[in-house]
Amino acid sequence: LYPAVPSELRLFVVGIGGWLNLNGSLICVFILAGASARIVGYDLSLLELLLAVPIAFLIGYVTPGLPGELIPFAAPIGAALHLPGPLLAPFIAVFIAFNFGLTDAFRTGLNTTDNCLSALRLLGALERRGALTADPESAEPP
Repeated sequence: LYPAVPSELRLFVVGIGGWLNLNGSLICVFILAGASARIVGYDLSLLELLLAVPIAFLIGYVTPGLPGELIPFAAPIGAALHLPGPLLAPFIAVFIAFNFGLTDAFRTGLNTTDNCLSALRLLGALERRGALTADPESAEPP
């Protein structure tokens, strides 16, 4: 869509954005933690769920965007939610089970779509200003 943008730059932006963009992961952790806790018989408050978001955010930066990427989140999120001992193992099992199939596909779709649109919008703005030209002196000031 943007032939004036060097392909190396496009590949870099989309690739690094796919790693750093956590929208889909955070949404899934938030929703799946509540659903998993409810299934094992533990009712969470909204505040408890919100307190788990920073932990999910931090774990997300060290987890690559691969299928089933939320599996490493299960135990830390269960611990952060202070689930009683007998409910922790079933919570982890249900949370992991939710991470395959459509939920994983939707999360990947959200992350890549959001990332691509943002990157292309930014690169398009840079292109219109001439910031991506080979001659930096011919570029318009920002």
